[in-house]
Amino acid sequence: MPNLEEADISSTYPDIYKFVRSVTSVKRLSLCIRVNAEEALYPDGIVFNQLENLKLCPCDSNWSKLFVRLLKDSPNLRELEVSLNEPALETERETMIQELLLSFRVRESWLKPKKNIQTNLGDYEDMDKISRLPDDLLVKVLLFLPTKIAVSTSILSKQWEFLWMWLPKLEYHNTNYSASEEQRLRSFINLNLQLHRAPIIESLRLKFSLGRSIKPQNIKQWIIIAVFRCVRELSINLFPLYCIENPAKLPSSLYISKSLVILKLKDQILVDVPRMVYLPSLKYLLLKRVTYKDSNSLHQLLSSCPVLENLVVERDEYNHDETLSITVSSLQRLTLKISRGGSFDELVINTPSLKYFKLTDYLGECETELDDDSYSYVFKDIPKLEEAHIDSTYPDIGKFVRSITSVKRLSLCVKVNAEEALYREGICFKQLEHLKLCPCDSNWSKLLARLLKDSPNLRELEIKLNKDHKASFDDPACLENQLYYVVQSSIPSLERFTWTWIYGSQNEIDYLEKLKKRLLLTNWQNLV
Repeated sequence: MPNLEEADISSTYPDIYKFVRSVTSVKRLSLCIRVNAEEALYPDGIVFNQLENLKLCPCDSNWSKLFVRLLKDSPNLRELEVSLNEPALETERETMIQELLLSFRVRESWLKPKKNIQTNLGDYEDMDKISRLPDDLLVKVLLFLPTKIAVSTSILSKQWEFLWMWLPKLEYHNTNYSASEEQRLRSFINLNLQLHRAPIIESLRLKFSLGRSIKPQNIKQWIIIAVFRCVRELSINLFPLYCIENPAKLPSSLYISKSLVILKLKDQILVDVPRMVYLPSLKYLLLKRVTYKDSNSLHQLLSSCPVLENLVVERDEYNHDETLSITVSSLQRLTLKISRGGSFDELVINTPSLKYFKLTDYLGECETELDDDSYSYVFKDIPKLEEAHIDSTYPDIGKFVRSITSVKRLSLCVKVNAEEALYREGICFKQLEHLKLCPCDSNWSKLLARLLKDSPNLRELEIKLNKDHKASFDDPACLENQLYYVVQSSIPSLERFTWTWIYGSQNEIDYLEKLKKRLLLTNWQNLV
């Protein structure tokens, strides 16, 4: 069964040797079966490369033998659940499971002293059967737990005391922490991060409010340690406890990391790019509401990422740079969220390898519609673009339309000028198969009619208001006038039509019937 993705097996059939070979393609697997302790489970060499979610019922006395084998043969496992299928089984079996999973139920803070906890748990040590698993498998199990809970297992026994220190992924935060808890957390990280035993820190995620016990210099020191330990994914989210806090400056060693593949920076962070900067392995970069030292900082950073594939940038109203320029030859996915108005004048995009593009602009909290929020738009040719999502009030769509003619999926919410041509004649969207249009602009149907005319291979059409947008029609008569442009169009290739947010009057239904016939629809949805 090569296409099997999910299997749920509850059977007393003792021989799992035969069917295992047929379920190696599954992504989700639930098992409750009888295991023969004296026989091999299934032949060596079988691997569940696609398995991401595993659920195992421990009602059989030899279930852990199967458990260990499946962990060994599932390299991409993301979720693990061990639970009884039936809630009302024998009391002794319920007790056994509670004892086996005791280490996953610890609720004591890893920041608090261990005093008296060892005594409370000591009676269970000889019954903790999960501790019989090899250490490398136990570390793999701990990866499914939050770092705080994984650290708390160190109180269980000598075997567990330092096991968490082999975790390749760490995540720390001070959400809802008291001042004393925050101080203990800072001391804990200062002591243990530099002593961490994992040869490589694959992922380090830090989310902190600055200004009380956690200071920018603490963040800087922790990043230095992570870079020294060849960190591959680094996520830093800092927000001020008090508004007067200055953004945290990152260490210069971060900008020359050879191992870093994913970098996420959010909020109270200063991007101060040193003269020596080179990130040869960086493929994913996220910059949300960060502060740049000068107008050249972003360009300098991007030009030093030769293999960057995915870029997310959010520019807030406190950024006073006049131009946002994205020039990356290797970039394949670009997501931009821009606060328009203020000093922002120009958006420049030069990404010849781009396949996915999303642009959203908005008014910041300190801006009003009375502000001059227009900006120029320079969109270089993007021949490989397959999917585009544009949500912008910028009125001139003629410039960027020429650069997105290769798209297969297009979502638009733009301001349309009824007195000007939309874009020049001769432009054709030959690859376009899925079109989504937001009807919040009063001239949206003019754009829709033109796109229908210029999209000969369109298969799916969706008209739907974007979140927090208001419909341009206040009554059915207004909607009927807008539909005038659309009923002049016909698309033989169209297979599906979805309409959201209409009133459902008889006149609207009549117009939609005309639209259905005009578009030659055979399969459509009308969502009222």
